[in-house]
Amino acid sequence: MAGPQYTIASPRGVCAVTGETIHPGERCVSMLVEHATDDGLDRLDISIAAWDAGRRPDRNPLAIWHTVMPEKDKPRRVLIGDGEVLDLFEQLGETEDPKQQAFRYLLALILIRKRKLIWERAVPASADGPGVLLVRVRGEKEAPPIEVVDPGLDDEAIEAATEQIAAVMNLDGQDA
Repeated sequence: MAGPQYTIASPRGVCAVTGETIHPGERCVSMLVEHATDDGLDRLDISIAAWDAGRRPDRNPLAIWHTVMPEKDKPRRVLIGDGEVLDLFEQLGETEDPKQQAFRYLLALILIRKRKLIWERAVPASADGPGVLLVRVRGEKEAPPIEVVDPGLDDEAIEAATEQIAAVMNLDGQDA
């Protein structure tokens, strides 16, 4: 993952499984997946009916979240709330997949920037294992620090991927 510039499509308003329209204001499930032909990322939206029926795209998701299809001409608002982003961050902590760990690391950096996570310290990589970033959720002073595996991305890759992830999830927008 070192170095590529990620591009991610905006919501299209079409179910990736059925091809049916997902109208603005309708709830849906969104997935962030690797692009089939290059190093980019795709956003796939699935209607709730298709999702509930167990119909899923045949793609390995990096992230999944429930959202509401935005209006095309309306200014973008937060598409995924802070609580949902924190839930996604916690869910990604259960994976051993290197790409999902890298996504979790980038998500942690975004959450630190948004002041939802507090940086405690970084533990450098050693012969015993990879580097780890220790963070905690703001307001949870008594909870033990959360370990986030450092995937070893260079600064340019971190900046490019973080901007793209923040754009697709609209994490830089003002809270709704």
